[in-house]
Amino acid sequence: TGKNLRWYGTVTRLSDERMLVTSGYELAGIQVLQPGAATVHHPGDHNRSVEVWLASGASRQEISTHLQTPEAVWNPDYTHAFQIPYGPPLVPANTVLMFGEAGVPVYFFPDAPQGSRWLTLSNMPRPGATSADAPNHGTASVLLPLRASNGEWNYANGSVMQAGGGRESAMERSIDFFEISSGWAQGIDLGVRRRYPATVLLPDGKVLVVSGYDATGANPAIRNAHYLDLKPPASFSTGVSASGEVRGYHNVALLLPDGRVLIAGGRSAGETGPEDEKPNLRYLYPPYLSPRDSPPPRPVITAAPQTIGYGSSFAVEFSGGPVSEVVLMGLGSMTHAFDTNQRYVQLAAPSQSGNAVQVSGPADVQTAPPGHYMLFVLDANR
Repeated sequence: TGKNLRWYGTVTRLSDERMLVTSGYELAGIQVLQPGAATVHHPGDHNRSVEVWLASGASRQEISTHLQTPEAVWNPDYTHAFQIPYGPPLVPANTVLMFGEAGVPVYFFPDAPQGSRWLTLSNMPRPGATSADAPNHGTASVLLPLRASNGEWNYANGSVMQAGGGRESAMERSIDFFEISSGWAQGIDLGVRRRYPATVLLPDGKVLVVSGYDATGANPAIRNAHYLDLKPPASFSTGVSASGEVRGYHNVALLLPDGRVLIAGGRSAGETGPEDEKPNLRYLYPPYLSPRDSPPPRPVITAAPQTIGYGSSFAVEFSGGPVSEVVLMGLGSMTHAFDTNQRYVQLAAPSQSGNAVQVSGPADVQTAPPGHYMLFVLDANR
């Protein structure tokens, strides 16, 4: 107890608009470095304590001390934490699923009585992991697309995908799935080792895996993107073009409102010096932005409300089309192979009339915590 400093802490938005803050380093006795002095990485002890903050920043409350928090949530590069899309009566409100360095799923119930806030699934480590691997150090994690029809794509909403991982471990070239309803499922061989990759949810429902580095050597295939499509029949494909450079540790990848993906930063390999940071950026054009050989043209939103309510009907006007899906995408906030805020929420099947669709907002705050989202419309070809 008594730990109150954080470096590499994770912030997760909850359904009741509080911010969950967990993990980080306790930097007791921070030394002020002189210009030109070497940077000391990862000093201090672990701080596993958990706090909640109001979005306004007006108040904070420690709800699990360092000693009360399971060691399994600890990750040197940010605990991966997801507010799952369920609430009472299935699970307590604001239930959070966490993964630390060991790749062990841990559930946290922030509003439960002390002594019953944690559930550690120690018998369910990431497949193939050993304690010596630090399997989730350098792993990218993402909450899989939340479909309006739960289970439509052969997984339950709230399931998590993990890609890449521990240096020279089996995880470094593996994609694994934690099914929230049944535990770990069959994984996929990436075909190339990726340490610190980026996983980006795309509005067509695919998951982009990009960047990272190969800790065992320079494999040129690391410069190509991978696309995981979970819509049955599921598929895994490699992008046709290669980037001009490897973007390893510290890379970022963010979905933009026009459907492009911003790729930036990163070092040529691992945790090398800051002089190796890439100062430039690139735009990745996913396959859905490729020119079409024939009509119909890609649908374009022409009018939509700035604010929507839960379960409330609203209209989206468009040109092109017709529209078959409407999705919300959480704004990205990425660091160290983890995006704390991205979220894909498909809205209920739209009713179309002319150049407008009528659609309902998300069912509840567990599915889509309050905040800002991007809105996308898709045609039958996604």
